[in-house]
This record gives sequence, C-alpha cells and structure tokens, in this order.
Amino acid sequence: MKIGIDASILEYERTYRGISKYTACMLKALLRQDKRNEYLIYINREDPVPVNNGAENVRYVQTTRRRPLPPVINSYKGIRHQLLIPFRFYSDGVDIVYSFAHRYAPLFSSGKQVVTVLDVIPELYPEIYLKYARQRIMSQRWKRTACNADEIITISEASKTDIVRLYGIDPGKVHVVYPGYERDLFKALPHDESKTEVQRKYQINSDYILYAGGFDRRKNLRMLIEVFSILKVRYGIQESLVIVGDTRDAKWLRPGIQERGIENDVVLTGYVPPEDLAAFYSGAGLFVFPSLYEGFGLPVLEAMACGAPVIASDTSSIPEVAGGAAVLLKTDDPDTWAERIFSLLKDEALRQQMRTKGIQQASRFSWEESADKVLQLFNTL
Repeated sequence: MKIGIDASILEYERTYRGISKYTACMLKALLRQDKRNEYLIYINREDPVPVNNGAENVRYVQTTRRRPLPPVINSYKGIRHQLLIPFRFYSDGVDIVYSFAHRYAPLFSSGKQVVTVLDVIPELYPEIYLKYARQRIMSQRWKRTACNADEIITISEASKTDIVRLYGIDPGKVHVVYPGYERDLFKALPHDESKTEVQRKYQINSDYILYAGGFDRRKNLRMLIEVFSILKVRYGIQESLVIVGDTRDAKWLRPGIQERGIENDVVLTGYVPPEDLAAFYSGAGLFVFPSLYEGFGLPVLEAMACGAPVIASDTSSIPEVAGGAAVLLKTDDPDTWAERIFSLLKDEALRQQMRTKGIQQASRFSWEESADKVLQLFNTL
C-alpha cells in the first residue's frame, strides 16, 4: 500500500510545540513501526525534521516546483498547498493520504483521505479565534475538510464529542488515538539536582511552582496570577511562580503581574529547550495547569512523566490524561486553587504519592501504541 503523508504542517509551524510536535512524533513512530507499506512524505523544505531518512520504504517528495508559480499563487501558501500537493497525490498514485492537521490539509485528494482533527477550539471560542471575516472563512474550510475526509483521527474523547457536535460528523468515522510523549526526554530526574540546575541556569532564587505551555487566553493565566497573588498575600508562601513558554505572546500578562506587586516572584523564562523543560518539571514543587480547554493537554502528561505533582483544571480532555493521578479543580475558583496548592506544598508525603501515581499514569501513553492504532485504521481502508 502506498501512503502519502502531508507533512506541510512542519513548514507552517516552525516552533516545536503543539501541532508540529504532534506531527513530528507521530511521523517518527509510524516510520519506526511500519516497514511494509511505502511512504511518500510531501514537504516544501529540505529535511524539516530528522525522520528515518535511511528507511528503504520512505521517500521524500519536494512539492516546490522548479519553475516558479505565478506570484499570486506562490505568495499564498494555502493556495499553493491546495493546488500542488493534491496534484502530486494523484500523479504518484497514492492509496491513502494522511494529513496531521485538518486546518492545513487539502480539501480534496486522490485515494482515501485520513485527517487528524486535534481540536475544534476556534469554533468553541469564536470570540477569541474567529473575530474577523478571514478567520470565519477559514473555519468553514476546516469544517469542509473534516467532512470530506473518509476517516478522522482525534486525540481525546472530549475532542471527539465536540467534533461530532460542531461539525455534524458521524461518530463512527471519528477515531480516538491518544498521543504519546517523548520518553527519552521526559522522564523523572533527581528532584533536588534538577531544581538546583534550573535555579542556577535561569536565576530562580527559591523553590517554585511551575506552569508550562502557551499564552492563549483560554490557558486561563489571568486566574493563575490571581491564585499566586492569593498564595503570597494570604498564605505567605516563599515559592516563586515559574512560567515557561515563548514570552512573545505574553505581553498582555505582565500588567496583571505588576498590578499585584508580585513581579519579583514571577519568572517568565521564555522558550526553553526540551531537555531543560524536563529538568523544570522534575524540580518543581508543583505543576499547575488551569486551562479552560485542551484537545489533549500534553504538558500535563509530560509533567507527570517527569514526576511533578499536578494540579489541573477538570475540563475537556484533561481528566482523560490525568486519570486519578492529579488534583482536578474548577477553572473559575481561585480561592480553592490557592487553598489546594498551599495544602499540597505543606504535605510532602502526599506529593510523593502523586509523583508515583503520575509516573504510572504517564506510562499508559506511548507513540508506539498511537502508531499501531493508526496503522490498524489504514488497514481497514
């Protein structure tokens, strides 16, 4: 069977998080697991990620033409993608086309089409993500892409429920395949050594509570800042709050930190490499994740794998990821968050139990199992 992999997402999403991380990890796992089928990987750049370049059943296909396209097409990647890649699918005679993200997938293709719909967050929060006409038009294209697909893969039962409800899709063609995590990177390291390492490298002067992830409004970081302010003022904790993530998107957060007078106790690290992120998780007193909605919630999984006790919101997919290994709370109750965080900071025995449970829960997720389930789906087409 000839399988065409639409890897264009690796061109559009240059940062290694979210969709691009999912794409790279799933692709690597598929190529490790499957030595029988032929894979044609369609890319627009040379070697976007190191993915099994030596495998005999894998061939990279450059979709960029030697002769330039008309400027009106070449200047807009979406149009170029809709024209060039489907033509190559047809001319190469692929049996199955797999796109890792429906927002970047071609509307039509030859062969059976399988797309991953990670989430429908824009449709759930239109006031944030669909404010402008162009965004609303794109949202309709995403919906059509999903509806046209022969099969859909998604990453949680919560996402499946929302896809079926908002897109009106038959639940029988939506398949839940949980992601894994990078086990060679995210594993429990010695707590004290990890803490000392990141304190030295990132100039953190105390024990710390950790958040890692994006800065979208749905991440609920305004409430987290309010929670931390309560912890400092009402409970007098000595810990810092460390926020790991690309701070180019965090400008809106700084005024709230300054207004509460806690700027000396909040550390915004900016982007950190994965190996440092693992040390941050392992050295944290607690990992907090108050998000309003997640398609999956990979930082929760990574934190548990590294042995961090986790307090997270009880919404969307997060209970599926956390199992019974984390404390789950409502997203609109900062007083309860502050109370539970303070209680856990004072209870080392309970935090140790949570570390053990978290590592056990994380071990249930693997990219190898994810790839096996995708291959099983391919074999039914």
